[in-house]
Amino acid sequence: MNQQCIGVRVKNSFLLIFILFLTSCSSTVYKDSEVDKISIDMGVLNQRLVGYLYRKELKKDLRSLDKDIYVKSALKIKDPSEVEYTNLLKKDGVVIQAKGMKADFVVCVKDLKPLLVLCDKASTPFVEKVIKNKNLNLGELIKEL
Repeated sequence: MNQQCIGVRVKNSFLLIFILFLTSCSSTVYKDSEVDKISIDMGVLNQRLVGYLYRKELKKDLRSLDKDIYVKSALKIKDPSEVEYTNLLKKDGVVIQAKGMKADFVVCVKDLKPLLVLCDKASTPFVEKVIKNKNLNLGELIKEL
């Protein structure tokens, strides 16, 4: 009888650990509605940011744009409604690459936990790439745009 009780307790323990594991995994995935909001915020902010950088910050030549200038400027001109995207920019474990051209720029943002990649060409109204659950090279994605 003692062996049966021990067996039941071991099974229950494994079941509990498995359930805890599953519930912790579900919190590390972006919901589609969150991804939609973040990508819309990113697209709208970058359309404003390209004009701001061109006219004021980088004086009509965006080729010197880098990650630090991008983040600093994005946080400076953000709208309060763009909180999801700007919080992503400030989050630990986020990789950002930006490439400036004469009058435009491309930026890719990768959240490592949970895995989400967003790439945007600033002069277009929508975010060009939204990829969930794939760890992609940002430099390669920027070249594609």
